[in-house]
Amino acid sequence: HPTLRRYSLNMLHEIGKTTLETYLMQHHIWLTSNAKSLLTVVPGWPKVNFLVVTAIYFFVSRRLYKLTLYLRGMLMPDDVGTCVRSLVAIAGAVMTSYGVAATLDLAGAVSLTSICAVAVCGGTALHLYVHRKTWQLHSSSASPRAAGGEVHNIVPLMAGAACLVFLAGGCHTAALAGAGKVAPLPAACGSVANEGQWIPLNACNEFQRGVARVEYGVGGDLAACGGLSAWGWHVPDDKRCRFVPRSAKSVRAALAGGQVMFVGDSLTRNMYFALCRVLGDRGAGAYSSSEERHTDITKELAGVLLEFRWAPLASDQAARLAEVRAQPAAPDAVVVGGGLWDSLHSTVPVHDAGIKQLVREMQDAKAAGISVVWQVPTTINDPALTSDEKITNMNEGEVQKIRDKYVTAGVLSSARFVLDGPSFTSERVAESSDGVHYPAFVYDAGVQILLNAFDWLVPEKHQVPNTPNEPGKNANVLLGCMMLALSFVGLFFFDGYFGASILVSKMFLGQTPGELYAEAMAPVHEKHGLPPVADAATVIADEKNGTGGDAEMCDLILKNSDDKEPSLEMQTTLDRQTTPSTGSMEDSLRVRR
Repeated sequence: HPTLRRYSLNMLHEIGKTTLETYLMQHHIWLTSNAKSLLTVVPGWPKVNFLVVTAIYFFVSRRLYKLTLYLRGMLMPDDVGTCVRSLVAIAGAVMTSYGVAATLDLAGAVSLTSICAVAVCGGTALHLYVHRKTWQLHSSSASPRAAGGEVHNIVPLMAGAACLVFLAGGCHTAALAGAGKVAPLPAACGSVANEGQWIPLNACNEFQRGVARVEYGVGGDLAACGGLSAWGWHVPDDKRCRFVPRSAKSVRAALAGGQVMFVGDSLTRNMYFALCRVLGDRGAGAYSSSEERHTDITKELAGVLLEFRWAPLASDQAARLAEVRAQPAAPDAVVVGGGLWDSLHSTVPVHDAGIKQLVREMQDAKAAGISVVWQVPTTINDPALTSDEKITNMNEGEVQKIRDKYVTAGVLSSARFVLDGPSFTSERVAESSDGVHYPAFVYDAGVQILLNAFDWLVPEKHQVPNTPNEPGKNANVLLGCMMLALSFVGLFFFDGYFGASILVSKMFLGQTPGELYAEAMAPVHEKHGLPPVADAATVIADEKNGTGGDAEMCDLILKNSDDKEPSLEMQTTLDRQTTPSTGSMEDSLRVRR
């Protein structure tokens, strides 16, 4: 409507000016790591973090918009010769930067110090060049800065170098402290991977959720308000060791096409079931009286081959490891655990011999490049043991002696990683119904420790490279021609909605989009001295109605054009409109352009 066009909302105008910058910055500030992670400034407080990051996001977008305008005015002014010289200079600077980078890379001198030195030298050269080109004109002006002479020339140079060094040093320090995108954990994190505890959670308490996130890395959507607990890691001194619960998607991506084998007794089997649950088999490990327990199990879930080999005694585990080494294709990781059955069914000499054989096989497997994980027996709940034999030979005191024996014999040192069973079961010991086994969620915590260790245990050899399609692979000639036809329809008929806008305009306004265009652009052309669009609109109206338009619209055009005196052409139009029309009064008051 003509009246509505006289009003606008400046906020939308300001937002619209930076749409390109906000679109670009959302992938670097709101989203990071190619939209795979979120920028976290205030960890543990997602709403506060969102407000802070959003403020940074809009501020940077506005600054980028202004910098774009400044650089455009400096490098691409309204002069062809200057633009050509600027383009040549930009191309030369880019090629020089590539050359310096390649030289540093070939010389093995890529470091924060060398990069800062090159940046400072390049910035100094650029500053001196700009200074020589512009200082003479600037010094001839009456500016107070020009009166200061060369001092005002040196200050920006020193300030820029100081800012560069400060930002580089700050980013380097933050990176060493753990800031940056989440990367695979290094092998050095193995010494603290088992250090954590069970955290009670109240999903309705924002503060407690924040503490759980900051201190232990526990988070997520929790529906209940109390009675919940989750496993969380202590914050290590090495900030690279950011342990987090691994999602099913990340586990599938890390183990795709791989093989993980579990060798041991029922404790190792429960860990096997926990990994099956992570990969999608939610019923794995469910209680079943008809299912055979002391047998081998093989499953393929989400492209990952998972195998369990029943080997309760140390000698059995050694024999299984020998079989693994003899396979043509070794598993990515082998999790071995035991000790409880030996305490019940083996004599001391037999057990000791089995341990020595197990150590040799673990060392040979380790030398062959197989990642062997040793699972330490979990905490025993003595009051819940179900037989006199277990009470005598499998109580917590006796099992602790077995743990110590395995340490002394070198079993733990022969493994690439040790999954400490007591670390995630000692606080839940009362929940062991038979004194040995625990509920499924306890083993789910244990397998999360194992999955974090897979960052350095499992090689990234199963990642399928993402090969993009060749240009034109997805092309369709028919669809392309259809889009061209629709584009021409929108271009020549002023309709980008495939006929819908023409239909609506004719039904409710009595006008076509072309007439609306002429009506809207007439004041702009009149104001800037362009060819008059109003005449074209008048001709259209004369052809359709036999009238020269209406005085109300011409008054609006003159008002919007900001002209104090109407032009001769517009005055003639006004005089013509004061003559009574042969049409009805209703037709003369309608706008038909």
